[in-house]
Amino acid sequence: MQDSSSWLAGGGRWPQAPAVASVCAGALGVLLAPFVVGGAFGLAAIGLAHFHLRRRRVGRAPAWWGVGLGTLGLVLAAAVGSVSYRWSRQIEAMAEEDGAEPADLQRWRGVKAPPLSVRTVRGEALDLDALAGRRVVLSFWATWCGPCVKDVDRLNRLTELGKPGELVVLAISDEEPGVLARFARERALRYHVASARGLAAPYAEVVALPTTFFIDRRGVIQTIAAGPQDFETLRVRALEPDGSEPPRAAPPAAVAALPRADKGLKATQAWAAAIPEGRALCVGDWDGDGEPEALVAAGGRSLHVLAGTGERKAILHAAGPTARIDCGSRGGGGLRILGHEPWGRELAVFDGSGIRLWTHEARQGIAMARWADLDADGDDEIVIGGSKGLTALSHEGRLLWRAETGSVWSEAVLPRTPQTEAQLAVAEAGGRVRLFRADGGAGSALQPLGRHYSMLAAAVMDGRGGVQLLAYSLGRVVAFDLEGDVAWQSPALGGPASWRWPPLAAADFDADGSREWAFLEGPGTIVIASAKGEKLAQLAYPPDAAGFGVIPRRDAGALFAVLDRAGLKAYRLQ
Repeated sequence: MQDSSSWLAGGGRWPQAPAVASVCAGALGVLLAPFVVGGAFGLAAIGLAHFHLRRRRVGRAPAWWGVGLGTLGLVLAAAVGSVSYRWSRQIEAMAEEDGAEPADLQRWRGVKAPPLSVRTVRGEALDLDALAGRRVVLSFWATWCGPCVKDVDRLNRLTELGKPGELVVLAISDEEPGVLARFARERALRYHVASARGLAAPYAEVVALPTTFFIDRRGVIQTIAAGPQDFETLRVRALEPDGSEPPRAAPPAAVAALPRADKGLKATQAWAAAIPEGRALCVGDWDGDGEPEALVAAGGRSLHVLAGTGERKAILHAAGPTARIDCGSRGGGGLRILGHEPWGRELAVFDGSGIRLWTHEARQGIAMARWADLDADGDDEIVIGGSKGLTALSHEGRLLWRAETGSVWSEAVLPRTPQTEAQLAVAEAGGRVRLFRADGGAGSALQPLGRHYSMLAAAVMDGRGGVQLLAYSLGRVVAFDLEGDVAWQSPALGGPASWRWPPLAAADFDADGSREWAFLEGPGTIVIASAKGEKLAQLAYPPDAAGFGVIPRRDAGALFAVLDRAGLKAYRLQ
Protein backbone atom coordinates (compact mmCIF):
# COMPACT_ATOMS: atom_id res chain seq x y z
CA MET A 1 0.00 0.00 0.00
CA GLN A 2 1.45 3.33 -1.06
CA ASP A 3 1.78 6.24 1.30
CA SER A 4 0.37 9.71 0.58
CA SER A 5 3.73 11.13 -0.52
CA SER A 6 4.13 8.60 -3.34
CA TRP A 7 0.52 9.24 -4.35
CA LEU A 8 1.12 12.99 -4.57
CA ALA A 9 4.35 12.42 -6.47
CA GLY A 10 2.39 10.66 -9.15
CA GLY A 11 3.35 7.05 -8.41
CA GLY A 12 -0.09 5.91 -7.26
CA ARG A 13 -3.34 5.25 -9.05
CA TRP A 14 -3.86 8.97 -9.81
CA PRO A 15 -0.67 10.23 -11.45
CA GLN A 16 -2.37 13.50 -12.52
CA ALA A 17 -3.88 14.27 -9.10
CA PRO A 18 -1.70 17.36 -8.37
CA ALA A 19 -2.47 18.80 -11.83
CA VAL A 20 -6.23 18.25 -11.40
CA ALA A 21 -6.07 19.70 -7.88
CA SER A 22 -4.29 22.78 -9.23
CA VAL A 23 -7.09 23.33 -11.79
CA CYS A 24 -9.72 23.06 -9.04
CA ALA A 25 -7.79 25.42 -6.75
CA GLY A 26 -7.29 27.88 -9.62
CA ALA A 27 -11.02 27.86 -10.42
CA LEU A 28 -11.82 28.52 -6.75
CA GLY A 29 -9.25 31.33 -6.75
CA VAL A 30 -11.05 33.05 -9.63
CA LEU A 31 -14.50 32.54 -8.10
CA LEU A 32 -13.40 33.78 -4.67
CA ALA A 33 -11.25 36.65 -5.95
CA PRO A 34 -13.53 39.30 -4.31
CA PHE A 35 -12.45 37.82 -0.96
CA VAL A 36 -9.01 37.44 0.58
CA VAL A 37 -9.25 33.63 0.44
CA GLY A 38 -9.32 33.83 -3.37
CA GLY A 39 -5.67 34.86 -3.40
CA ALA A 40 -4.81 31.90 -1.14
CA PHE A 41 -6.45 29.44 -3.56
CA GLY A 42 -4.57 31.07 -6.45
CA LEU A 43 -1.25 30.54 -4.66
CA ALA A 44 -2.21 26.94 -3.90
CA ALA A 45 -3.04 26.30 -7.57
CA ILE A 46 0.33 27.62 -8.73
CA GLY A 47 2.15 25.58 -6.07
CA LEU A 48 0.41 22.32 -6.98
CA ALA A 49 1.00 22.88 -10.71
CA HIS A 50 4.70 23.58 -10.10
CA PHE A 51 4.93 20.41 -7.97
CA HIS A 52 3.44 18.33 -10.80
CA LEU A 53 5.46 19.91 -13.63
CA ARG A 54 8.77 19.19 -11.84
CA ARG A 55 8.01 15.48 -11.43
CA ARG A 56 5.92 14.34 -14.37
CA ARG A 57 6.30 14.49 -18.12
CA VAL A 58 2.70 13.40 -18.76
CA GLY A 59 -0.50 15.20 -17.89
CA ARG A 60 1.18 18.60 -18.13
CA ALA A 61 -1.76 20.35 -19.82
CA PRO A 62 -3.99 20.39 -16.69
CA ALA A 63 -1.06 21.69 -14.69
CA TRP A 64 -0.60 24.62 -17.05
CA TRP A 65 -4.33 25.28 -16.78
CA GLY A 66 -3.84 25.39 -13.03
CA VAL A 67 -1.02 27.91 -13.44
CA GLY A 68 -3.22 30.13 -15.62
CA LEU A 69 -6.26 29.99 -13.37
CA GLY A 70 -4.18 30.45 -10.24
CA THR A 71 -2.43 33.49 -11.71
CA LEU A 72 -5.76 34.98 -12.81
CA GLY A 73 -7.19 34.44 -9.32
CA LEU A 74 -4.16 36.14 -7.75
CA VAL A 75 -4.39 39.13 -10.10
CA LEU A 76 -8.13 39.55 -9.52
CA ALA A 77 -7.77 39.25 -5.74
CA ALA A 78 -4.94 41.81 -5.78
CA ALA A 79 -7.04 44.20 -7.89
CA VAL A 80 -10.04 43.90 -5.57
CA GLY A 81 -7.80 44.40 -2.55
CA SER A 82 -6.23 47.47 -4.12
CA VAL A 83 -9.61 49.05 -4.89
CA SER A 84 -10.88 48.30 -1.37
CA TYR A 85 -7.75 49.81 0.16
CA ARG A 86 -7.98 52.97 -1.95
CA TRP A 87 -11.66 53.31 -1.10
CA SER A 88 -11.05 53.00 2.65
CA ARG A 89 -8.18 55.46 2.45
CA GLN A 90 -10.36 57.89 0.50
CA ILE A 91 -13.10 57.68 3.11
CA GLU A 92 -10.52 58.45 5.81
CA ALA A 93 -9.15 61.34 3.74
CA MET A 94 -12.65 62.72 3.29
CA ALA A 95 -13.13 62.73 7.05
CA GLU A 96 -9.74 64.36 7.61
CA GLU A 97 -10.48 67.03 5.00
CA ASP A 98 -13.92 67.73 6.43
CA GLY A 99 -12.57 68.04 9.94
CA ALA A 100 -9.70 70.29 8.97
CA GLU A 101 -11.40 73.59 9.80
CA PRO A 102 -14.00 73.48 12.59
CA ALA A 103 -13.20 77.19 13.13
CA ASP A 104 -16.77 78.38 13.73
CA LEU A 105 -17.43 75.55 16.15
CA GLN A 106 -14.33 76.46 18.14
CA ARG A 107 -16.05 79.73 19.05
CA TRP A 108 -18.13 77.62 21.42
CA ARG A 109 -15.23 76.45 23.58
CA GLY A 110 -15.75 77.70 27.13
CA VAL A 111 -19.46 78.38 26.50
CA LYS A 112 -22.25 76.80 28.53
CA ALA A 113 -23.65 74.01 26.33
CA PRO A 114 -27.09 75.03 24.96
CA PRO A 115 -30.08 72.91 26.03
CA LEU A 116 -30.49 69.57 24.31
CA SER A 117 -33.26 67.05 24.96
CA VAL A 118 -33.55 63.76 23.06
CA ARG A 119 -35.14 60.35 23.38
CA THR A 120 -32.78 57.45 22.78
CA VAL A 121 -33.55 54.46 20.58
CA ARG A 122 -34.13 52.51 23.83
CA GLY A 123 -36.85 54.98 24.83
CA GLU A 124 -34.87 56.86 27.49
CA ALA A 125 -35.33 60.63 27.82
CA LEU A 126 -31.99 62.47 28.10
CA ASP A 127 -31.65 66.15 28.94
CA LEU A 128 -28.22 67.80 28.81
CA ASP A 129 -29.03 70.16 31.68
CA ALA A 130 -30.02 67.19 33.86
CA LEU A 131 -26.57 65.63 33.28
CA ALA A 132 -24.82 68.41 35.26
CA GLY A 133 -22.26 66.90 37.59
CA ARG A 134 -21.22 64.30 35.02
CA ARG A 135 -18.88 64.56 32.08
CA VAL A 136 -20.55 64.17 28.68
CA VAL A 137 -19.13 62.99 25.36
CA LEU A 138 -21.55 64.09 22.65
CA SER A 139 -20.85 62.62 19.20
CA PHE A 140 -22.59 63.56 15.92
CA TRP A 141 -22.37 60.69 13.45
CA ALA A 142 -24.21 58.54 10.85
CA THR A 143 -24.39 54.82 10.16
CA TRP A 144 -23.40 55.44 6.51
CA CYS A 145 -20.25 57.33 7.52
CA GLY A 146 -17.22 55.00 7.40
CA PRO A 147 -15.02 57.00 9.84
CA CYS A 148 -17.99 57.23 12.25
CA VAL A 149 -18.36 53.46 12.29
CA LYS A 150 -14.65 53.19 13.15
CA ASP A 151 -15.34 55.26 16.27
CA VAL A 152 -18.05 52.86 17.50
CA ASP A 153 -15.74 50.45 19.34
CA ARG A 154 -13.77 53.36 20.84
CA LEU A 155 -16.93 54.96 22.19
CA ASN A 156 -17.99 51.59 23.59
CA ARG A 157 -14.69 51.42 25.48
CA LEU A 158 -15.26 54.92 26.89
CA THR A 159 -18.32 53.65 28.79
CA GLU A 160 -15.98 51.46 30.86
CA LEU A 161 -13.97 54.43 32.18
CA GLY A 162 -14.42 56.10 35.56
CA LYS A 163 -17.02 55.32 38.17
CA PRO A 164 -20.49 54.14 37.05
CA GLY A 165 -22.55 57.12 35.91
CA GLU A 166 -19.61 59.51 36.00
CA LEU A 167 -19.26 59.65 32.20
CA VAL A 168 -22.17 59.77 29.75
CA VAL A 169 -21.62 59.00 26.05
CA LEU A 170 -24.39 60.13 23.67
CA ALA A 171 -24.30 59.74 19.87
CA ILE A 172 -26.80 61.71 17.75
CA SER A 173 -27.71 61.19 14.09
CA ASP A 174 -30.47 62.68 11.93
CA GLU A 175 -31.30 59.21 10.55
CA GLU A 176 -34.57 57.44 11.30
CA PRO A 177 -34.81 55.90 14.81
CA GLY A 178 -35.42 52.44 13.35
CA VAL A 179 -32.16 52.55 11.37
CA LEU A 180 -30.22 53.61 14.47
CA ALA A 181 -31.91 51.03 16.72
CA ARG A 182 -31.04 48.21 14.33
CA PHE A 183 -27.42 49.37 14.10
CA ALA A 184 -27.19 49.66 17.89
CA ARG A 185 -28.42 46.08 18.32
CA GLU A 186 -26.16 44.62 15.65
CA ARG A 187 -23.05 46.36 17.00
CA ALA A 188 -23.98 45.88 20.70
CA LEU A 189 -23.59 49.59 21.49
CA ARG A 190 -23.34 50.26 25.21
CA TYR A 191 -23.73 54.03 24.98
CA HIS A 192 -26.82 56.16 24.28
CA VAL A 193 -27.94 56.62 20.65
CA ALA A 194 -30.64 59.10 19.56
CA SER A 195 -32.20 60.50 16.41
CA ALA A 196 -32.65 64.29 16.29
CA ARG A 197 -33.15 67.03 13.72
CA GLY A 198 -33.61 70.80 13.79
CA LEU A 199 -31.22 71.31 16.69
CA ALA A 200 -29.95 74.69 17.85
CA ALA A 201 -26.42 76.03 17.40
CA PRO A 202 -23.71 74.84 17.82
CA TYR A 203 -25.09 71.35 17.15
CA ALA A 204 -26.71 72.58 13.93
CA GLU A 205 -23.34 73.92 12.74
CA VAL A 206 -21.70 70.50 12.60
CA VAL A 207 -20.39 69.82 9.09
CA ALA A 208 -17.81 67.05 9.41
CA LEU A 209 -18.85 63.59 10.60
CA PRO A 210 -18.01 62.47 13.16
CA THR A 211 -17.76 65.60 15.33
CA THR A 212 -17.43 65.16 19.09
CA PHE A 213 -18.18 67.64 21.88
CA PHE A 214 -16.51 67.12 25.28
CA ILE A 215 -18.59 68.77 28.04
CA ASP A 216 -17.37 69.11 31.63
CA ARG A 217 -19.32 68.63 34.87
CA ARG A 218 -20.39 72.28 34.86
CA GLY A 219 -22.07 71.81 31.48
CA VAL A 220 -19.38 73.82 29.68
CA ILE A 221 -18.04 72.83 26.25
CA GLN A 222 -14.32 72.15 26.73
CA THR A 223 -13.22 70.70 23.38
CA ILE A 224 -14.72 70.07 19.95
CA ALA A 225 -13.01 67.51 17.71
CA ALA A 226 -13.86 66.99 14.04
CA GLY A 227 -13.11 63.64 12.37
CA PRO A 228 -12.34 60.22 13.86
CA GLN A 229 -10.21 60.14 17.03
CA ASP A 230 -7.96 57.39 18.38
CA PHE A 231 -8.98 55.90 21.73
CA GLU A 232 -6.22 57.55 23.75
CA THR A 233 -7.26 61.02 22.51
CA LEU A 234 -10.90 60.26 23.34
CA ARG A 235 -9.93 59.00 26.79
CA VAL A 236 -7.81 62.04 27.67
CA ARG A 237 -10.43 64.53 26.50
CA ALA A 238 -13.29 62.66 28.14
CA LEU A 239 -11.60 62.58 31.57
CA GLU A 240 -9.64 65.85 31.66
CA PRO A 241 -10.22 68.15 34.67
CA ASP A 242 -13.07 70.65 34.50
CA GLY A 243 -12.26 74.13 33.28
CA SER A 244 -11.34 76.80 35.83
CA GLU A 245 -12.46 79.92 33.91
CA PRO A 246 -16.03 81.19 34.38
CA PRO A 247 -18.18 79.94 31.49
CA ARG A 248 -19.17 82.38 28.77
CA ALA A 249 -22.88 82.89 28.15
CA ALA A 250 -22.54 82.98 24.36
CA PRO A 251 -19.86 82.68 21.67
CA PRO A 252 -18.55 85.70 19.77
CA ALA A 253 -20.55 86.51 16.65
CA ALA A 254 -19.33 84.66 13.55
CA VAL A 255 -20.84 87.03 11.01
CA ALA A 256 -23.42 89.81 11.10
CA ALA A 257 -27.00 89.20 9.98
CA LEU A 258 -28.16 90.67 6.69
CA PRO A 259 -29.70 94.15 6.78
CA ARG A 260 -33.43 94.35 6.11
CA ALA A 261 -34.51 95.83 2.79
CA ASP A 262 -36.46 99.07 2.81
CA LYS A 263 -39.17 97.35 0.80
CA GLY A 264 -39.47 93.74 1.83
CA LEU A 265 -41.72 90.92 0.66
CA LYS A 266 -44.71 89.49 2.49
CA ALA A 267 -45.25 85.74 2.45
CA THR A 268 -48.82 84.39 2.31
CA GLN A 269 -49.84 80.77 1.93
CA ALA A 270 -51.25 80.05 -1.54
CA TRP A 271 -52.29 76.45 -0.97
CA ALA A 272 -51.47 73.24 0.90
CA ALA A 273 -51.65 69.59 -0.21
CA ALA A 274 -51.70 66.68 2.22
CA ILE A 275 -48.98 64.15 1.32
CA PRO A 276 -48.05 61.85 4.22
CA GLU A 277 -44.37 60.86 4.44
CA GLY A 278 -43.26 63.34 1.78
CA ARG A 279 -39.48 63.25 1.45
CA ALA A 280 -38.33 64.77 -1.87
CA LEU A 281 -39.50 67.35 -4.39
CA CYS A 282 -38.77 68.27 -8.00
CA VAL A 283 -40.51 70.48 -10.56
CA GLY A 284 -41.10 69.85 -14.29
CA ASP A 285 -43.66 70.11 -17.07
CA TRP A 286 -45.31 66.74 -16.47
CA ASP A 287 -48.17 66.98 -18.99
CA GLY A 288 -46.54 69.18 -21.64
CA ASP A 289 -48.92 72.13 -21.23
CA GLY A 290 -46.14 74.67 -20.67
CA GLU A 291 -46.85 75.03 -16.93
CA PRO A 292 -44.58 73.15 -14.49
CA GLU A 293 -45.96 70.71 -11.95
CA ALA A 294 -44.54 69.74 -8.56
CA LEU A 295 -43.67 66.07 -8.12
CA VAL A 296 -43.39 64.88 -4.52
CA ALA A 297 -41.82 61.53 -3.62
CA ALA A 298 -43.51 59.97 -0.60
CA GLY A 299 -43.69 56.67 1.27
CA GLY A 300 -44.17 53.47 -0.68
CA ARG A 301 -42.24 54.96 -3.63
CA SER A 302 -45.27 56.97 -4.69
CA LEU A 303 -44.94 60.16 -6.76
CA HIS A 304 -47.66 62.77 -6.29
CA VAL A 305 -48.13 65.19 -9.21
CA LEU A 306 -49.50 68.61 -8.23
CA ALA A 307 -50.45 71.53 -10.47
CA GLY A 308 -49.19 75.02 -9.66
CA THR A 309 -52.60 75.65 -8.08
CA GLY A 310 -52.20 72.71 -5.68
CA GLU A 311 -54.61 70.46 -7.60
CA ARG A 312 -53.55 66.80 -7.49
CA LYS A 313 -53.22 65.55 -11.07
CA ALA A 314 -51.95 62.02 -10.53
CA ILE A 315 -50.28 59.57 -8.16
CA LEU A 316 -47.59 57.44 -9.77
CA HIS A 317 -45.55 54.49 -8.54
CA ALA A 318 -41.80 54.58 -9.14
CA ALA A 319 -40.09 51.18 -9.10
CA GLY A 320 -36.76 52.48 -7.85
CA PRO A 321 -35.01 54.78 -5.37
CA THR A 322 -36.71 58.16 -4.75
CA ALA A 323 -35.09 59.56 -1.60
CA ARG A 324 -33.76 62.30 -3.90
CA ILE A 325 -35.39 63.16 -7.20
CA ASP A 326 -34.83 65.66 -10.01
CA CYS A 327 -36.97 66.50 -13.03
CA GLY A 328 -35.56 66.90 -16.52
CA SER A 329 -36.73 67.07 -20.11
CA ARG A 330 -35.94 65.15 -23.28
CA GLY A 331 -37.00 67.84 -25.71
CA GLY A 332 -40.15 66.53 -27.35
CA GLY A 333 -39.88 63.24 -25.46
CA GLY A 334 -41.56 64.54 -22.32
CA LEU A 335 -40.62 64.62 -18.65
CA ARG A 336 -37.85 62.46 -17.22
CA ILE A 337 -37.31 61.84 -13.50
CA LEU A 338 -34.12 60.58 -11.88
CA GLY A 339 -34.00 59.13 -8.40
CA HIS A 340 -31.32 57.86 -6.03
CA GLU A 341 -30.53 57.36 -2.36
CA PRO A 342 -27.95 59.64 -0.68
CA TRP A 343 -24.61 57.85 -1.20
CA GLY A 344 -26.43 54.89 -2.69
CA ARG A 345 -25.06 53.09 -5.75
CA GLU A 346 -28.11 52.96 -8.01
CA LEU A 347 -29.51 55.81 -10.09
CA ALA A 348 -32.83 55.15 -11.82
CA VAL A 349 -34.52 57.15 -14.58
CA PHE A 350 -38.34 57.11 -14.94
CA ASP A 351 -40.69 58.52 -17.53
CA GLY A 352 -43.72 60.68 -16.72
CA SER A 353 -45.74 57.56 -15.87
CA GLY A 354 -43.24 56.36 -13.29
CA ILE A 355 -41.98 53.53 -15.52
CA ARG A 356 -38.31 52.82 -15.02
CA LEU A 357 -36.46 53.34 -18.30
CA TRP A 358 -32.90 52.48 -17.26
CA THR A 359 -30.53 52.38 -14.30
CA HIS A 360 -26.91 53.29 -13.72
CA GLU A 361 -24.65 51.82 -11.04
CA ALA A 362 -22.08 54.07 -9.40
CA ARG A 363 -19.94 51.74 -7.31
CA GLN A 364 -18.40 54.53 -5.26
CA GLY A 365 -21.76 56.04 -4.26
CA ILE A 366 -23.82 59.03 -5.42
CA ALA A 367 -23.71 62.21 -3.36
CA MET A 368 -25.91 64.15 -5.76
CA ALA A 369 -27.28 63.79 -9.29
CA ARG A 370 -29.17 66.27 -11.44
CA TRP A 371 -30.34 66.98 -14.95
CA ALA A 372 -28.56 69.67 -17.01
CA ASP A 373 -28.65 70.60 -20.69
CA LEU A 374 -24.88 70.69 -21.08
CA ASP A 375 -24.75 71.07 -24.86
CA ALA A 376 -27.81 73.37 -25.27
CA ASP A 377 -29.55 70.95 -27.68
CA GLY A 378 -32.85 70.82 -25.76
CA ASP A 379 -32.17 67.37 -24.26
CA ASP A 380 -31.08 67.24 -20.64
CA GLU A 381 -28.05 65.20 -19.66
CA ILE A 382 -27.31 63.82 -16.16
CA VAL A 383 -24.39 64.92 -13.99
CA ILE A 384 -23.47 62.66 -11.06
CA GLY A 385 -21.21 63.70 -8.20
CA GLY A 386 -19.63 61.15 -5.87
CA SER A 387 -16.44 60.04 -4.18
CA LYS A 388 -14.62 59.68 -7.53
CA GLY A 389 -15.57 63.08 -8.95
CA LEU A 390 -18.06 63.85 -11.73
CA THR A 391 -19.73 61.62 -14.32
CA ALA A 392 -21.92 62.84 -17.19
CA LEU A 393 -24.47 60.57 -18.88
CA SER A 394 -26.74 61.12 -21.87
CA HIS A 395 -30.52 61.01 -21.38
CA GLU A 396 -30.30 57.36 -22.49
CA GLY A 397 -27.62 56.46 -19.92
CA ARG A 398 -24.61 56.50 -22.26
CA LEU A 399 -21.35 57.65 -20.68
CA LEU A 400 -20.32 61.08 -21.99
CA TRP A 401 -17.31 61.88 -19.82
CA ARG A 402 -15.74 61.55 -16.41
CA ALA A 403 -13.81 64.22 -14.51
CA GLU A 404 -11.69 63.24 -11.54
CA THR A 405 -11.64 65.63 -8.61
CA GLY A 406 -11.95 65.48 -4.85
CA SER A 407 -15.02 63.75 -3.46
CA VAL A 408 -18.05 65.81 -4.47
CA TRP A 409 -20.49 66.92 -1.77
CA SER A 410 -22.73 68.96 -4.05
CA GLU A 411 -22.90 70.37 -7.55
CA ALA A 412 -24.63 73.23 -9.35
CA VAL A 413 -25.28 73.95 -13.02
CA LEU A 414 -24.28 77.36 -14.35
CA PRO A 415 -26.42 77.94 -17.45
CA ARG A 416 -25.09 79.62 -20.56
CA THR A 417 -25.26 83.42 -20.46
CA PRO A 418 -24.35 86.09 -23.03
CA GLN A 419 -21.02 86.41 -21.21
CA THR A 420 -20.20 82.77 -20.34
CA GLU A 421 -20.61 79.22 -21.59
CA ALA A 422 -22.44 76.61 -19.51
CA GLN A 423 -20.36 75.41 -16.58
CA LEU A 424 -20.57 73.13 -13.55
CA ALA A 425 -19.59 74.12 -10.02
CA VAL A 426 -18.85 71.47 -7.40
CA ALA A 427 -18.07 71.62 -3.70
CA GLU A 428 -15.27 69.16 -3.01
CA ALA A 429 -14.71 67.34 0.26
CA GLY A 430 -11.55 69.40 0.75
CA GLY A 431 -13.67 72.55 0.96
CA ARG A 432 -12.92 74.19 -2.40
CA VAL A 433 -15.42 75.11 -5.10
CA ARG A 434 -14.16 73.91 -8.48
CA LEU A 435 -15.50 74.93 -11.88
CA PHE A 436 -15.77 72.58 -14.87
CA ARG A 437 -16.63 73.18 -18.50
CA ALA A 438 -19.70 71.52 -19.96
CA ASP A 439 -17.43 68.93 -21.65
CA GLY A 440 -15.84 67.94 -18.32
CA GLY A 441 -12.68 70.01 -18.68
CA ALA A 442 -11.38 71.40 -15.40
CA GLY A 443 -11.52 75.14 -14.79
CA SER A 444 -10.51 77.33 -11.88
CA ALA A 445 -10.74 76.46 -8.17
CA LEU A 446 -12.31 78.98 -5.80
CA GLN A 447 -12.11 79.24 -2.02
CA PRO A 448 -13.54 82.65 -1.06
CA LEU A 449 -12.41 83.91 2.36
CA GLY A 450 -10.27 80.75 2.61
CA ARG A 451 -13.23 78.84 4.05
CA HIS A 452 -14.51 75.27 3.77
CA TYR A 453 -17.66 74.87 1.60
CA SER A 454 -20.11 71.97 1.57
CA MET A 455 -23.42 72.68 -0.21
CA LEU A 456 -23.85 75.19 -3.02
CA ALA A 457 -26.21 76.53 -5.67
CA ALA A 458 -25.75 78.81 -8.68
CA ALA A 459 -28.08 81.05 -10.67
CA VAL A 460 -28.22 83.83 -13.25
CA MET A 461 -29.57 86.57 -11.01
CA ASP A 462 -30.69 89.21 -13.54
CA GLY A 463 -31.35 89.92 -17.19
CA ARG A 464 -27.76 91.07 -17.73
CA GLY A 465 -26.45 87.52 -17.21
CA GLY A 466 -24.84 88.09 -13.83
CA VAL A 467 -24.03 84.73 -12.21
CA GLN A 468 -23.89 84.29 -8.46
CA LEU A 469 -23.01 81.25 -6.35
CA LEU A 470 -24.28 80.73 -2.82
CA ALA A 471 -22.47 78.18 -0.65
CA TYR A 472 -22.68 76.95 2.95
CA SER A 473 -19.57 77.24 5.07
CA LEU A 474 -19.63 76.25 8.75
CA GLY A 475 -22.49 78.31 10.10
CA ARG A 476 -22.80 80.82 7.29
CA VAL A 477 -23.64 81.23 3.63
CA VAL A 478 -21.33 83.14 1.31
CA ALA A 479 -22.41 84.69 -2.00
CA PHE A 480 -19.69 85.14 -4.63
CA ASP A 481 -19.13 85.37 -8.37
CA LEU A 482 -17.18 83.20 -10.83
CA GLU A 483 -13.95 84.97 -9.88
CA GLY A 484 -14.46 84.18 -6.19
CA ASP A 485 -15.24 87.79 -5.25
CA VAL A 486 -17.58 87.86 -2.25
CA ALA A 487 -20.80 89.90 -2.51
CA TRP A 488 -22.18 89.18 0.97
CA GLN A 489 -22.37 86.60 3.75
CA SER A 490 -24.92 85.74 6.42
CA PRO A 491 -25.37 83.42 9.42
CA ALA A 492 -26.90 80.16 8.23
CA LEU A 493 -27.78 76.69 9.38
CA GLY A 494 -25.52 74.00 7.92
CA GLY A 495 -24.56 70.57 9.19
CA PRO A 496 -25.42 66.99 8.24
CA ALA A 497 -29.13 67.79 7.89
CA SER A 498 -28.31 69.92 4.87
CA TRP A 499 -26.68 66.93 3.15
CA ARG A 500 -30.05 65.16 3.01
CA TRP A 501 -31.52 68.06 1.05
CA PRO A 502 -29.41 71.01 -0.17
CA PRO A 503 -31.20 73.93 1.55
CA LEU A 504 -30.67 76.55 -1.17
CA ALA A 505 -32.92 77.85 -3.95
CA ALA A 506 -33.05 80.82 -6.34
CA ALA A 507 -36.10 82.19 -8.17
CA ASP A 508 -37.85 85.39 -9.20
CA PHE A 509 -40.43 85.42 -6.42
CA ASP A 510 -41.79 88.95 -6.97
CA ALA A 511 -41.79 88.91 -10.83
CA ASP A 512 -39.48 91.94 -11.06
CA GLY A 513 -37.01 90.31 -13.47
CA SER A 514 -34.36 89.53 -10.81
CA ARG A 515 -33.89 86.33 -8.82
CA GLU A 516 -33.76 86.08 -5.04
CA TRP A 517 -32.10 83.50 -2.80
CA ALA A 518 -33.73 81.27 -0.18
CA PHE A 519 -31.63 79.64 2.56
CA LEU A 520 -31.87 78.34 6.12
CA GLU A 521 -30.72 81.06 8.50
CA GLY A 522 -31.25 78.93 11.61
CA PRO A 523 -33.49 76.22 13.08
CA GLY A 524 -37.03 76.97 11.97
CA THR A 525 -36.14 80.02 9.88
CA ILE A 526 -35.91 80.50 6.11
CA VAL A 527 -34.61 83.81 4.75
CA ILE A 528 -35.35 85.28 1.33
CA ALA A 529 -32.48 87.57 0.28
CA SER A 530 -31.66 89.70 -2.73
CA ALA A 531 -28.53 89.28 -4.85
CA LYS A 532 -27.23 92.42 -3.09
CA GLY A 533 -27.50 90.78 0.34
CA GLU A 534 -30.66 92.41 1.73
CA LYS A 535 -33.14 90.39 3.77
CA LEU A 536 -36.49 90.58 1.95
CA ALA A 537 -38.61 88.11 3.92
CA GLN A 538 -38.54 85.44 6.60
CA LEU A 539 -40.61 82.24 6.77
CA ALA A 540 -41.09 79.52 9.36
CA TYR A 541 -39.48 76.17 8.62
CA PRO A 542 -41.06 73.18 10.45
CA PRO A 543 -38.66 71.04 12.51
CA ASP A 544 -39.80 67.91 10.62
CA ALA A 545 -39.43 69.51 7.18
CA ALA A 546 -37.89 67.38 4.42
CA GLY A 547 -36.78 70.35 2.31
CA PHE A 548 -37.96 73.25 0.21
CA GLY A 549 -38.07 74.25 -3.45
CA VAL A 550 -39.47 76.59 -6.07
CA ILE A 551 -42.50 76.24 -8.37
CA PRO A 552 -42.12 78.68 -11.33
CA ARG A 553 -45.28 80.23 -12.79
CA ARG A 554 -45.82 81.75 -16.20
CA ASP A 555 -46.46 85.52 -16.04
CA ALA A 556 -46.29 85.51 -12.23
CA GLY A 557 -43.78 85.27 -9.43
CA ALA A 558 -42.55 81.82 -8.42
CA LEU A 559 -44.14 80.01 -5.49
CA PHE A 560 -41.94 79.00 -2.58
CA ALA A 561 -42.74 75.41 -1.51
CA VAL A 562 -41.97 73.74 1.84
CA LEU A 563 -42.25 69.96 2.17
CA ASP A 564 -42.76 68.35 5.59
CA ARG A 565 -44.19 65.07 6.84
CA ALA A 566 -47.75 66.38 6.52
CA GLY A 567 -47.49 67.56 2.93
CA LEU A 568 -46.52 70.43 0.63
CA LYS A 569 -47.27 74.09 1.36
CA ALA A 570 -46.85 76.80 -1.29
CA TYR A 571 -46.33 80.50 -0.51
CA ARG A 572 -46.59 83.70 -2.54
CA LEU A 573 -44.04 86.44 -1.93
CA GLN A 574 -45.36 89.89 -2.80
